[in-house]
Amino acid sequence: MRFIGEPATRIAEDYLRILRFFRFHAWYGQGHPDATGLHACILARVGLETLSRERLRMELLKLLLAPHATPTLAVMAETGILGAVLGGVPLLASFENVAKAEATMGFSADAVRRLGALAVTVKEDGERLGQRLRLSNAEAERLVAEYRAKQQEGAADAEAIVAHATAEAERIAAQSARDLEQALERRQRLAEERIAQAEAKALDEVRAAAIDVAIAAARDVIAAQINEQRGAALLDAAIVALPERLR
Repeated sequence: MRFIGEPATRIAEDYLRILRFFRFHAWYGQGHPDATGLHACILARVGLETLSRERLRMELLKLLLAPHATPTLAVMAETGILGAVLGGVPLLASFENVAKAEATMGFSADAVRRLGALAVTVKEDGERLGQRLRLSNAEAERLVAEYRAKQQEGAADAEAIVAHATAEAERIAAQSARDLEQALERRQRLAEERIAQAEAKALDEVRAAAIDVAIAAARDVIAAQINEQRGAALLDAAIVALPERLR
């Protein structure tokens, strides 16, 4: 979408053409706005202050209903034009969420609802917009209602976050307790196994020492009681049989 004629001249004739430039682009344009026209709008944006509040309201509400309103509003915000119209910081993500929710739930696009999403964070925002754009009483009340709905939604979200965090903390604590108990049980089993192994090893060593002592004692007794040849044979037989008898 482009201005007919020289953009700066056309805008100087009526500064409302700045908003119309963006409205037409949001409804019918593709991609980024015309660079020459956009540059002229940026240079002349201070002229918006000379417009009546009723004209600003009418043009802005029409723009908010456009199918490409979100990217167009993003360009207006980047260039400082949207902030000049609203008198505050625009909430583009909130606006986009509401537009998507309307489409998903099959609701008709609602300009006041979208305006509330775009510009109302606290109650004072709704009151300011009502005066700045000279909204009707019904529209101003709806903006306040939008704020209250956001406040309730925020409180519900906060409660849900706290509940989730509490449940997660309890789950982690319970899992940690189970992990600790299992670790202690593993350590206890390992210690018991090591003790049993040490006892078995010590018992084997004692038995081996007893066998050695018994063999030495038997050798001495037999050697004292029998002759050398017969004693050697008996001693060898006794040595062979001794381990079996000691079991």
